[in-house]
Parts: sequence; C-alpha cells; structure tokens
Amino acid sequence: ALSTLKEMTQREAMLFQRVCALTCHYAGSDEQRLLLGLHKGASLLSRAKATRLGLGKYRLPYNALLQLFELGLLHRAELESGPLPADGVELEFGNQRWRLQCKQHNITLLYYRLTPVGNELAQLLQESPLEEYLQDLKTVLVQGIQIEVQHQVSETTPPTPDAAP
Repeated sequence: ALSTLKEMTQREAMLFQRVCALTCHYAGSDEQRLLLGLHKGASLLSRAKATRLGLGKYRLPYNALLQLFELGLLHRAELESGPLPADGVELEFGNQRWRLQCKQHNITLLYYRLTPVGNELAQLLQESPLEEYLQDLKTVLVQGIQIEVQHQVSETTPPTPDAAP
C-alpha cells in the first residue's frame, strides 16, 4: 500500500478520494464497494434488465476508473452480487446505514470492489458520502429494492453535555 501511495500523482489521489466518497460496505465487513445499480433477472413476463448510474456525473469518468484499475486500487471487473437474502442486507455509507430488502426475486447489485490495497488506503480516508450520489442511487435501487435509511452517530463525535436549567 505504501508503494502505491508513493507512485500516485496528486490527481490520482484526488480520484481515489472521490471514489472513497461514493463507496459503501456491508455491515460487519470492511470491504469497500462502489455501487453502480441493480440487475433484475428475467421473469415470466419481463426480460432481464440492468439499471446503472453514470459515474461521470460525480466527476468519475471511465478513464478515471481505468487509472485506478492500473494503480491496483479497484478491481477491473464490474461485479454482480448474489441474490439478496430474504431478510435483507445492511450497507453503510459513512454516517448512514441502509437496510435493503427486495421487492421481488432475482434482484442483484452491480458494483466495483476495491482491492486489498485500495481498502487499506480507504481506511485512512474518512470521506463523508456524496449526498447527490446517494439520492441518485436510491432512485435507481427503489425500482426493485425497498430502502430504509438509518442515520448513525459517528463514533468520533464527543457527546454533547445537557444544558442545565
């Protein structure tokens, strides 16, 4: 990880920082993922369909992803999760926790995954999630997934003292 950090230009470091502002992880896991959208499997009355976000809107064009692939921070392949469990799954985006439950069967998530080196470096950054991305991602995901958003208090925030009357 240290050698990768030494090789990075300032521009590449800023691109990685931008990616980290968009990543999430499953509750209980530190493996960061960059969610792109969802895939609805074929059913009796409909064909399979994938719906993705364009990352260029968040200043992450595909050539930026190529640079992060070359640096070994992001896996090259777009991945697809397995079918989401019936009891749902929890994702954490910075200070938000999303509980995802499928509205129908055959729904999978599309994402890029950070490499072990990328995960190690991402832990050094405490980027707050980009709200515009979160809103757009919700818009895409609600096509097949019910989302319950829970805000969580940051562990680094000191408790505020109660005001005395």
